[in-house]
Amino acid sequence: MSNNSSLTDNFVKALSYYLALSGKSKKEVADGIGIPPTTFSSWSNGKHLPDMDRLQNLATYLGAPVSEFFDFTANTSTPDPLLTELTDIFSELSTEDKLLVRDVALRIYKLQHTEE
Repeated sequence: MSNNSSLTDNFVKALSYYLALSGKSKKEVADGIGIPPTTFSSWSNGKHLPDMDRLQNLATYLGAPVSEFFDFTANTSTPDPLLTELTDIFSELSTEDKLLVRDVALRIYKLQHTEE
């Protein structure tokens, strides 16, 4: 992809946002979509942008719409500090521990929403 400023800014913001939402490390995502971590790093700092095939793989892996990488519209207000802390901790956990945390969170969510 061509590296124009507005497109690059949108891409970097979207990548950062969806990476944080995924709770995965940059290396995990790079491995997951079959690219070297150095390539992923160059995307995340805006030095290079992925071609369309790799963008589709990235978006699919992160569960994000491809369109968000062109026109990022997520809520960019100041993030909840607790959510930021939990995301940071979560990203450092093993896959097994991430699954355990997810299961516990889902159980709590279901308990709270079945009482309503």
